[in-house]
Amino acid sequence: MSESPVILITGGGGFVGSRFAEMIFLTGFGRARVGVRNWARAARAARFPIEIVLCDVLNREQLAEAMKDVTAVVHCAVGDTPVIVEGTRNVLDAAAQARVARVIHISTAEVYGCHVSGRIDETWPCDPTGNTYAAAKIQAEHLVWEYSSRGLPVTIFRPSIVYGPWSEVWTAALAKCLQSGGWAQYEGCADGTCNLIYVDDLVAAALTSIHDDNAAGQAFNIGGPDTVSWNEYFERLNTAMGRPPLDVLSTSRTRAESMVRNVFRGASRLVLDRYGEGLMRIYERGGAIATAMKRAKSWLNTRPSPKEFADLYNRKAIYDWSKAQRLLGWQPAVDLDQGLRQSVDWLKYAGVLN
Repeated sequence: MSESPVILITGGGGFVGSRFAEMIFLTGFGRARVGVRNWARAARAARFPIEIVLCDVLNREQLAEAMKDVTAVVHCAVGDTPVIVEGTRNVLDAAAQARVARVIHISTAEVYGCHVSGRIDETWPCDPTGNTYAAAKIQAEHLVWEYSSRGLPVTIFRPSIVYGPWSEVWTAALAKCLQSGGWAQYEGCADGTCNLIYVDDLVAAALTSIHDDNAAGQAFNIGGPDTVSWNEYFERLNTAMGRPPLDVLSTSRTRAESMVRNVFRGASRLVLDRYGEGLMRIYERGGAIATAMKRAKSWLNTRPSPKEFADLYNRKAIYDWSKAQRLLGWQPAVDLDQGLRQSVDWLKYAGVLN
């Protein structure tokens, strides 16, 4: 490895990819080369003097150009199934052609399935359970191991719930739900383990592995230092935002509201399929009906669904990251209190909080 490695980041305009670029630059770890699907995705990285290149993972010519003189690749690009599967194949092929010294593949703990429980380590089978995203990630991992068997040095990281500044799903979107007043603590329905990891800890683990020969050909779970339930995460983020305590809904009330939401969403789809164009014209004109439509949409979007309760919020699994600690000497540095403070600071900066 050279003293100043050139590190290509695919999906460099996304939440995780952008943070890789920032930390590589800010720590002087190496030279970041940020690969973006289009220039509109470059806004965050462009705040720094970082090299930015067009690198759609479905475009082999762009990939080959982006790989020139690259030491390592951090593959963060996500999207639909073709992007995840064929995009990963293209990245691996281009990396092999360019004789890249290491490919870091950012996968997900969802590859273990949504019905697991107990302590899950890297020996647990990857089980497609109907989740399209997880199934695509499993296919992508199969490709990574295939190229590994051909001699390409690869390392897989399987993070759990990645949160922090710029996180749309687990920080900004949840904050909006909490602000709406429609979110709650769900007794008996969100007591599963929320395996949180602050984004900087994921980035640190992956960067640590680039120079470590022990990491080649390995997969690592990555998680945070705190073991909390989803209900506890909801309440602690809510408190960090300075909001009054959440209501506690009983199991029966939670299930009833969740089923109503499911029925209402299904009925809404049927109505939109039949009357979509006419409803859109009404919506655009404004008035009382448009206001009612907006309120209905907000109600749907700020409450959990039965599937979320069944597949995630009740899942009692802990993703064991002791292998990363043992082989890489890695330890998460950001506890939940610190992570929430930094997340809320960003929420205020981004104008998400009222």
